[in-house]
Amino acid sequence: MDRHERSLAAFLAGELDERSAAEFDAHLLDCADCWRAVREDRAGRAAAARLRDAAPYDLADRVSMAVGLAARPRPARRRGRWLAAGALAVAAAVIGLVVLALPGRSADPPAITAVVAATQRIPVPTGQPIPPGTGPVAHGQGWTVRAGVGELRLQYYRLDGVDVLLAHADRPVGTPEDAQHAPPGDMPWTVDRDGITVYCPHDDVLVAAALPADRLVALAQRLPAN
Repeated sequence: MDRHERSLAAFLAGELDERSAAEFDAHLLDCADCWRAVREDRAGRAAAARLRDAAPYDLADRVSMAVGLAARPRPARRRGRWLAAGALAVAAAVIGLVVLALPGRSADPPAITAVVAATQRIPVPTGQPIPPGTGPVAHGQGWTVRAGVGELRLQYYRLDGVDVLLAHADRPVGTPEDAQHAPPGDMPWTVDRDGITVYCPHDDVLVAAALPADRLVALAQRLPAN
């Protein structure tokens, strides 16, 4: 196990000190393999948190079996694929078993998944501090990601001292089954995913932040329309 693998394991377990955690956060911006492992770990935790039905009686045995199989020695591989034999194998096995414990629950639309992942990675703004009560001020460069068969244009904003993600889609993003509509109807709606609130004011716009729904909705009214 090399230094990055040890740091990844400690990061996922919450064992890094504040300075080491900040350094690893910076590393995640440049390492697709490590970020993929963190994303899978968070997805597994979020799925577990959303369990509503009692777990199958043999779930613990099945998880133990999956972890045991993933931990068996494997032939050496190129560095670019080491995660497939380690953290990702364990995370994927556990996530698969958790999904089995949630019969009838469909996956989120790809745009929701992409926006939540991007919101969890909001960087600390650089430059002059932005006083509360001002904004919105964009920070970082906007970028485009694939989400299913469509694309999302993403941009971070600082507004009233908090960070918000604004996403514009090239097609309707779809509505999660558990979306909360206010007022009742097709639009707008909000949904919570692992502490991230996603707000959809229009069928091709998403706003997300680690904020209560009512505050996010109020801030979203002040973001650029395009």
